[in-house]
Amino acid sequence: MRFGFSEDFRNPTQWRRPFPELYKAILDQIVRCEELGYDNIWLTEHHFTEDGYNPSLLPTAPAVAARTSRMRIGTFVLLLPWFCQNSPEALFYQPSLPLL
Repeated sequence: MRFGFSEDFRNPTQWRRPFPELYKAILDQIVRCEELGYDNIWLTEHHFTEDGYNPSLLPTAPAVAARTSRMRIGTFVLLLPWFCQNSPEALFYQPSLPLL
């Protein structure tokens, strides 16, 4: 059996803190979960929210990969219309995609 969890990087107004601090804390939490034996991290994205919900997985996933060693990184959904507005190949020209 494998165990995993998800992170959305939300920053609700009532607990708002600077985004660099929030992202560091969440990445530290992901590292700690790996140390505790979790196998998977699932990242989600959403747009047009007031709480800072992670707007792009492609830079976030490599940041997680840089801090972990064995944890598998997955995405619930990758919103292709954001990347493929001009052409379907646009997604594959994202600088961080080869790091996934």
